[in-house]
Amino acid sequence: MKKFMVFLLIIMIAITSISCGKETVPQSTIEAPTKEESNLSSVVMSDTAKEYGITDENYPKIDGSTSTFSIVRAINRAMYENDENSNYPETASKTVPSYNLLINGDVDMIIVPYASSDVLELAESKGVNLEFYPIASEALVFITPIENETENITREQIRKIYLDYGIKNWSEIGGPNRELVPICRNADSGSQSQMDNLILEGNEMHPDIQKNYIELTMEGMLELVAFYHNGGLDGKPSDSYALGYTLYTYLKNAGEITGIDERLKMLSYEGVVPTEDNIINGSYSLADAYYAVVRSDLPQEHSARNIIKWLESDEGKLEIRKLGLIPKEIEVASNSINYEKVSAYMEEECRKVFSPYYELLSFEISNYKEEIVNGNVEAAFFYKLIHKNYDKDPDTVEYIKEAKESGNKNYQQLYDEYLQPKEMNFQLKAIIDENDSITLYSNDAPKGIKWEKVKMSDYILGNDNID
Repeated sequence: MKKFMVFLLIIMIAITSISCGKETVPQSTIEAPTKEESNLSSVVMSDTAKEYGITDENYPKIDGSTSTFSIVRAINRAMYENDENSNYPETASKTVPSYNLLINGDVDMIIVPYASSDVLELAESKGVNLEFYPIASEALVFITPIENETENITREQIRKIYLDYGIKNWSEIGGPNRELVPICRNADSGSQSQMDNLILEGNEMHPDIQKNYIELTMEGMLELVAFYHNGGLDGKPSDSYALGYTLYTYLKNAGEITGIDERLKMLSYEGVVPTEDNIINGSYSLADAYYAVVRSDLPQEHSARNIIKWLESDEGKLEIRKLGLIPKEIEVASNSINYEKVSAYMEEECRKVFSPYYELLSFEISNYKEEIVNGNVEAAFFYKLIHKNYDKDPDTVEYIKEAKESGNKNYQQLYDEYLQPKEMNFQLKAIIDENDSITLYSNDAPKGIKWEKVKMSDYILGNDNID
């Protein structure tokens, strides 16, 4: 037994000695790359980016609104081979916050609807000039539930509703005998900026509407208008229909995803249906655009300006169209010789005809297209003349004075509107002959095109003899 124990002890000692004699090799460890390092290693710029001089290092800081966020992301996807890059946008700051970021110099470019008067005043107060580049057509539209028989609404009616809360039943504007519930948006939204610019013109919305019927999101506006009369999600049905507003392409795109457009009706405005063709040709007068906006002090060689060039290119327009938006066609450059001739002619004629009656504020040509026909230049375009009454006390104007003295309920509205800017809109064609003489034609047909020879003096009632 002792011999066995001694033998076992010898074996154990030998095994221990062998184990101790082996060299211990430490296991190597490989540290996993961080997400940022992984992204950087996979960053590949596209051929488009190389063509426009865009790199991962000089990629501009871009922000925008809810309705334009798809454009912001499309820009990134066009410049990178994949979404795995540190510049890929995750959220949109919305319209007014985006403008604030741009004005403060925190971003290089924003994609947004046109700025409200408050934003423009803020920029001016900080000594910042903004440049606007239209990249996609858009329009403000007024919506109501599909069940509502009302088909049309006018500028006067909308202003009376939202400024005065003066229309509270749809029957007052040719609709059913139901309560009219006006829904509004929050002040920093893009659709509210359009409402301010195109309809309210800087006037405050009625406080009862702002207090009781405000909606904070674009999708929420669509749902609230569609279902308000049914009590929404948890309320009781009411004898009413809501009125709201949104942007045309946003509603169309939302409808493709959720079907909400089937529950809504877009009202005609001043007798014109909001359609893509009417928005493009300018006959729907609440048409505007989405803009790429930069500060004027942004260097000309900055990458953001190259992004704008891409957005204006055929490739950029195609990407905008793929998003369900309406690419903005680049009009004939303002340095075109014929464009300058037409512009100068129109301004001279308008001043001669209208300045005895109005203060003329702005002369705007849009959708300008020209072609050569039988040796003559034929230039078709839309023309907008912004004007206002000459400054004077509205109470001294005869019809306003009479309204005040008679206690007419419309007196205050007449008083307020007297000095407000107004616009005249024309669809015109100018023919320039070989002697540079210009003959003007107008399309006044309710549908289609029917050109008739006109003079601007034809638009002044009772002044047929003005040359």
